[in-house]
Amino acid sequence: MLNIPELIDEAKARKIKTYPVHANRASEIGHPCLRYLVFQRTRWQDKQPHDVGLQRVFDLGNIYETAVLNDFRDAGLTIEEQQVSYSDPKYKLTGHIDGKLPMNGRRYPIEIKSMSPFIWDKIHDPADLSQSRHPWVRGYVYQMQSYLFLHEEEAGLLFLINKVSGEIKQLEISLDYALCEAILQKCETINNHVEGSSIPDPIPWDEGICGRCGYLNICQPDRDYGEGLEIIDDAELEAMLDRRETLAPSAREYQEVDKAIKAKAKGHQHLVVGAWEVIGKNVARKGYTVPDTEYWQVAIRRRK
Repeated sequence: MLNIPELIDEAKARKIKTYPVHANRASEIGHPCLRYLVFQRTRWQDKQPHDVGLQRVFDLGNIYETAVLNDFRDAGLTIEEQQVSYSDPKYKLTGHIDGKLPMNGRRYPIEIKSMSPFIWDKIHDPADLSQSRHPWVRGYVYQMQSYLFLHEEEAGLLFLINKVSGEIKQLEISLDYALCEAILQKCETINNHVEGSSIPDPIPWDEGICGRCGYLNICQPDRDYGEGLEIIDDAELEAMLDRRETLAPSAREYQEVDKAIKAKAKGHQHLVVGAWEVIGKNVARKGYTVPDTEYWQVAIRRRK
């Protein structure tokens, strides 16, 4: 029998290609590493391609974008200039918008982003984007500001899609002249490095940025391991660490979902939700060095 998921992944793997980068992309200008952005222009052919898992994420993002644009049309909204590219030759800044939405006498550049419900729940205004611990979320602000500069518009609309519920949040992003100026200065710095064949220094090691970087193989930033470093040969421990890495994404998701369920169930003694029962009770926590407290204990089980 054909292994259909395997065939699909093989098809997705064929989509993974590396292309020349001739300009500073609005979608990446918020990247926190200047060295990465210079490599994008000068060493793109040496970049390690992303894996099939990330390609699935990209493909799903495109599906969500198409679905939301269809929802806009069903709601009677007109979307103009879909995927139209704009560029500024002086700063070599380029980007293509998801569309423009004519409304209230303006033509708002729009951008559609789908995300995990756990990230989506924490974003309520533009400031939450800038303060996110996820660098790609912080980058959305830079992307929208770049679009506003390229389109000479005073405001744009960012639509955030909850990947689970399909709910949409709408954030109005106003033109920030100071941030735009910082973006343009960043573009000039990148362009100067490209023209002068120079490479900026690497940022201090950040596992969330450097550990996932496609240029890690050529950048090789210094890592300070501190005192007490030991190098050992333990095949069993190495195998366990490898297995731990494969399980980590599922474990993190489990913990986040479990926490969200217990927050919803707090204060309810017995809930029946479809095939599940959620049973809660108030439990006294005895303390020795701290005062006694109470907490709501939740048990989850499948109904028989």
